[in-house]
Amino acid sequence: MRSLTALFMAAAILLAVDPAFTRPASASGPSWYAVDVTMAGPAVLTSLRTDSDVAAWYELGDVIVVSGTTDSRKRAARLAEVTDVVPPRNDEVLYLTRHVHPNDVERLTISRPGGRVPRVLASSGLYALVSSAPEDISLLDDGHSDIAPAYSGTTVARSLGNDFAGVLQPSSSKAAALNGYADAVDPERWRAAVATLAGFRTRYVGTGGLSAARDYLAGEFQSLGLTVTTPEFLVGNKKAQNVVAELRGTTRPDELYVVCGHYDSISEQPLNAAPGAEDNASGAAGVLELARVFAARPPEASIRFIAFSGEEFGLVGSEDYVESLVRDGDSRRVRGVITMDMIGFSRDGDLDVLLESSGAGADLVDVLATAAAAVSDLRVVVSYNPFGSDHVPFLEAGIPTVLTIENDWDAYRDYHKSSDRIENVRLDMGGQILRMNAAALGHLAGNADGEEPMLSARVRFATDRTTVYGGFTLPIEWTASGGAIESFDVEASVDDGSTWSVLASQLPAGERNFNWTVPEDARSNRAFVRVTAHFEGGSLLTDASVPLSIRPSGGPAIKAVKFKPTTNADFFIKGRFGDDAQLIEVSGVQLPGAIVDPRYVDGNVTSRIFGIAPDLDAIFPKGVTVQVRVVDMRTGVATAHFAVTR
Repeated sequence: MRSLTALFMAAAILLAVDPAFTRPASASGPSWYAVDVTMAGPAVLTSLRTDSDVAAWYELGDVIVVSGTTDSRKRAARLAEVTDVVPPRNDEVLYLTRHVHPNDVERLTISRPGGRVPRVLASSGLYALVSSAPEDISLLDDGHSDIAPAYSGTTVARSLGNDFAGVLQPSSSKAAALNGYADAVDPERWRAAVATLAGFRTRYVGTGGLSAARDYLAGEFQSLGLTVTTPEFLVGNKKAQNVVAELRGTTRPDELYVVCGHYDSISEQPLNAAPGAEDNASGAAGVLELARVFAARPPEASIRFIAFSGEEFGLVGSEDYVESLVRDGDSRRVRGVITMDMIGFSRDGDLDVLLESSGAGADLVDVLATAAAAVSDLRVVVSYNPFGSDHVPFLEAGIPTVLTIENDWDAYRDYHKSSDRIENVRLDMGGQILRMNAAALGHLAGNADGEEPMLSARVRFATDRTTVYGGFTLPIEWTASGGAIESFDVEASVDDGSTWSVLASQLPAGERNFNWTVPEDARSNRAFVRVTAHFEGGSLLTDASVPLSIRPSGGPAIKAVKFKPTTNADFFIKGRFGDDAQLIEVSGVQLPGAIVDPRYVDGNVTSRIFGIAPDLDAIFPKGVTVQVRVVDMRTGVATAHFAVTR
């Protein structure tokens, strides 16, 4: 049985999709085209997707692929740069791929002269739209990629500049504080460390070069005064070690943040020449550079700096580390993880970075995007479709984690080649990503030496005027750093900030979230929640959420139970439920899984819950009426029993 987190992640892959997969609406003529939406803006993106002549669209980040008409193509060309796409053949199906590099497609084409191979219609960063006969698509699966049927209306990644929520803009005081951490980054020092790691000839698992890289990293961390361990694990029948260095927090040592990246490498001749400068000496050296920054500016919270081995063999090192975190009970201490994998390449002057996470890391994505706007020249692209790097084991354990990676991954022609050398690594790209990461980590972990206090409050997943519903829980979260915090207060206003009601007071200094059960009959066109931090000496700092709309509801309820199995569930329940942590009971028996699919979430409620039944016939015997109810695990509030006969 797959874990519930893994099931949720699989459900979250498609963020706004048509529920039924079909073959392309049009398979001939000049109606297939790709539109460059790098700097298009939200209005243009909406026009492209809602054109009445468009039959299907697939948004990959900086590119949207459209099946439309000649007229819709002409209208698109007035808005942005358009490139014709060779349409799928009648016997082909569209697939969305992750971590299928153009190099892999090129090698496959060369190895099958005259034979049919899958075709990349368009790609953007880690993601591609591929057309293939179903029997051929497995040719692209090298065990390090993800391939799934493409659904019309899918958004796998989006530039923040194309989102109506916009790029988060920090206040001037917050920007100044963030710049203090960013300015401590030394790009030249970072690139010198990249060169050292790439100079070991190969860092393939089982080679002397990997051992030399391990010893180099461990020695550098130790020279900074960090506590260093090198836990061992097996990659197949070979021994490998992670390098784990801890910087203990000054005032919040039990809070833990993790900065990580893998240091092993691979190529077409891995035993002899796998310098792996970009993949991933750039990320491992980035971990070392941030350790240097924070060793000189001791943080309030503890930080672990980790170089993983075995990533190129299937995330073996990070999986082993996360298993130990969970086993030892330390996973509850981890407030956030930033991982770096390939941070030093850009094909042009557009320094675009991909922030990849799942819903578990949405708040951390916000912090990084805010930092990017404050301290860097980066253009931010966001995806909630995690795959293929060391962020995945953390996310599967429910730990907020974000992968920071160059968005031009698909343009790096030296990927997994012996030509992945230091000459390809750009000072500006790596330096800008490190500035963003240092600023974000500084904001989260804090600095005890006079950092200006900062507080940022938000409602999870909310944008301006998000509608939330009475009778359901609203997660309120905040980040805070700087100064000695004594406690927090949480308040709400339903009259545009004229009056405020206390939801919670004197919350402990270590708290960073509060769940408000919105009154069932609440109604407001402009409501806010706010958090106040109390500091030693009596000073206060307050920050409010974006404005919200509140609508009354009748509370949780079931409308129907449908027995339509999907890839990840055996049935689903239609109705109105909380947007997280639900439990399904059938005739008093608790089922092992309840999945909330982001496609059906509206504010703080969802219209569908997907269920797992290990033995469907035993739990829902045909012709027998059973009683079903859904319980919100955060509040204990349950729906009325619903009678259903399969």
